[in-house]
Amino acid sequence: MNLFIAKIKILYSAMLIVLTTWLSGQNPNWQAPVSSAYTFTSNVISIVQLNDIRSNNPDDRVAFFVGNELRGLSKPVMVGSNLYVHFITVYANQAVEMMDIKIYHKITNEVYELTTPFQAVAQNIVGSLAAPFILNAYPENNAPISILNVPNQQTIEGLAFLPIDMLNYLVQPDPFDVAWTYTPNPNLVVSLVEGILNVQGATGFVGQTSLTVRATELLTAPQLSHENNGSRNVVIQSAQTNIIFNITALYPGTALNPIPNQGIVVGGQFATFDLDDYEYQYGGPYLQYGYYPIVLESMDPISQPEWIVDTLYKNTMSITSKIVFTPSYVFNHENDVLAAMIDGQIHGVAKRDPISSLFHISVGGSDNTNMISFKFYSGFRKEIITLYDSIPYKAYDIIGSPDLPICFDLSPLRPMIDANRVTTIAIIDTSWIGIQDFVFTAADSLYPSYLFAGRQASFCVVAQSSDLVTLYADADGDGLGNPNVYIQVCLGSVGYVTDNTDCDDTTPINPVLVIDIAETSGTSDNDGFICSSAPVTLTASGGQSYLWSTGAATAVLNISPLTSSTYTVTMTHASGCQRTKTIQISVEGIVVTQSGNDGFGSLRQVFNCITEGSTITYDQPTTNTSILTAPLLINKNIKIKGLNTMSRPLIQIDYINPENGLSITNTKVLELDNVDISINNNTNGFATISGMGQLIIKSITIVKQ
Repeated sequence: MNLFIAKIKILYSAMLIVLTTWLSGQNPNWQAPVSSAYTFTSNVISIVQLNDIRSNNPDDRVAFFVGNELRGLSKPVMVGSNLYVHFITVYANQAVEMMDIKIYHKITNEVYELTTPFQAVAQNIVGSLAAPFILNAYPENNAPISILNVPNQQTIEGLAFLPIDMLNYLVQPDPFDVAWTYTPNPNLVVSLVEGILNVQGATGFVGQTSLTVRATELLTAPQLSHENNGSRNVVIQSAQTNIIFNITALYPGTALNPIPNQGIVVGGQFATFDLDDYEYQYGGPYLQYGYYPIVLESMDPISQPEWIVDTLYKNTMSITSKIVFTPSYVFNHENDVLAAMIDGQIHGVAKRDPISSLFHISVGGSDNTNMISFKFYSGFRKEIITLYDSIPYKAYDIIGSPDLPICFDLSPLRPMIDANRVTTIAIIDTSWIGIQDFVFTAADSLYPSYLFAGRQASFCVVAQSSDLVTLYADADGDGLGNPNVYIQVCLGSVGYVTDNTDCDDTTPINPVLVIDIAETSGTSDNDGFICSSAPVTLTASGGQSYLWSTGAATAVLNISPLTSSTYTVTMTHASGCQRTKTIQISVEGIVVTQSGNDGFGSLRQVFNCITEGSTITYDQPTTNTSILTAPLLINKNIKIKGLNTMSRPLIQIDYINPENGLSITNTKVLELDNVDISINNNTNGFATISGMGQLIIKSITIVKQ
């Protein structure tokens, strides 16, 4: 038995590739139909081939049938040099009618029926002399198969190639199943299951290689037996193709540093920013930037509303729309609903089309109807959103189409990235107050899903500036912010802190300004407490240059202050940042300002610093007492004077240590003027005042035991 072409994988417009069934082994003597019995005609210009070889016999016939009724019959016409073309007029009673085709092949004396029907269209012409419609037959229903060229495949190291459906490239006219095999390649890891080819480069391989893929028809045992009984050899058809695979060496992928958040007051504008400033490692040919908004479920979710139109209107208007949140996000939840409102009443309701995600809404109205506003229920966000777009009502008008729908954008903000990668956050709703997050993306143009990075940034609008927080850049991660680089935000921002004391934001080790004091005056060296006019050396360190409040531009400052003074130095670091520090030099005077045994402002310290013949007073009434727990040697001619006879300071001598009291050296005079003395814990009877010098009591002095 001979059969026509069977299984289709690739269909050419000029070739009919369908299954045929062998019918007879003699000329059927078909008779042409009577043309007057039909309303419509169409024409077919074709040739017949056997085993891909053109049949050129004047007795070949092609017939078209509807059921058993013959609707068209060819008679070969010689065209050119001994070449026959079949011209067929096909008759029908409908403008479009399905027909069967049968072929009588003279040389083999066999009839083939095409089991795939032919669609006859009135006034249509199928085929031409230049490109006739080809009817191709193969004996034993076993047509050759072939595999079209598969385009060269390209990927990058570490990323699998896209799957290849080899059935899309197989040309197989007959109905047999196909087994797919390949020749192993050590450079490739291959999986081939049911014609789906998955390939990945072997670890470490970079470059170009190829893979041979083969398709072999499988003939079942009954088919083989039937053909062998007919004393014919069955040919196992197969085909193969060679596919080129290119693997590029992996280059550095994309990586983004944090993008600062921004906050503004209503009426303000967000600062533009260059996304190239945040990408830091990409090494490929071309980088493309994008974004997508973060769309979250409502904090107070509600159920889908029962919106209905309960009024019949005089006329209608049709609108096809798409609901988005910036152009990069389309609402497509199954529970999304759009309502058209006129004067607060619902005039139209539409649910999302599940295939296109569009809303086809019919809006009812009357002659005096004005503007249409819209409410949208988001099934994902579970909230009702009032759109800030409106449309004038026009009776019988059609706005939008499936190809160009009206786009309603619900986002109050919209990022816009220009050709130079500069990003502007456009404010769509100027009355909006709130926070909106976006993820900004950087992707390799060739492998965007493989070499990809994203960073989320927050943008907020507030009613007043007090609602914003100022943050300072902390580039070196030490927790200290650069006072010269700051942002205002509603929330925190990665890489920014509230502190603004970082002098050098390029290193976590910040410059430290140190001032050393060198002086030998007073009771302790280098403590900054000196006697009047004593020499002091201040030495600054930690920077590159220095400027003192005195005008000196050196690291070392030599001073001899007469009174307590402050000195400020500004240090400039090599990084350019500056540090400022102030130090106090306290100069001891002639007034006792504290009651302790020692220390700045004590009687002992004042005595050590005064010159011969000076008078010591007390800071009365704040300071009225001096407590001596160690001996005080009077080796200068001095006077200690109280305020008056009614307000006398007290020198309290405490014999906690066995030796204490006032010791006046030879030739020296201590004069007490309205100053009392108190003696405590002197159980051993030590002398309170001793020495070869002279004590003079003036006005009132009371000694208390």
